[in-house]
Amino acid sequence: VASHYVFLSRVSSIYVLADSAAVVGFFFFSGYWVALLWERKYALCRAPLFTFYVSRAARIFPLAIIATMMMAAVTPVELGKLVWNLLLFGARFGRALNPPAWSLAIELQFYVVAP
Repeated sequence: VASHYVFLSRVSSIYVLADSAAVVGFFFFSGYWVALLWERKYALCRAPLFTFYVSRAARIFPLAIIATMMMAAVTPVELGKLVWNLLLFGARFGRALNPPAWSLAIELQFYVVAP
């Protein structure tokens, strides 16, 4: 999020915060959607926080693991690097097998603090 705000673009003689509207809009709508899900679905459960975390992990990890394993099948990778990537920490430590997976790590961090 911060990188989108820090990057300034010069339009004529005015500096503009590039991408900031898109980033703010994305987080606004994501927050709205998760809050709505919490209110209508998870808050009604016996263990709402546990159910929320399990549901979100079940949504993200299966396909992320399949994609990472497919990349590992075609790219030589050591075990430690593979484990970091399966946990979605690969991009953070500069060893991403599947570079777009960085967005899933951000999404998981959002889900940790969302409830």
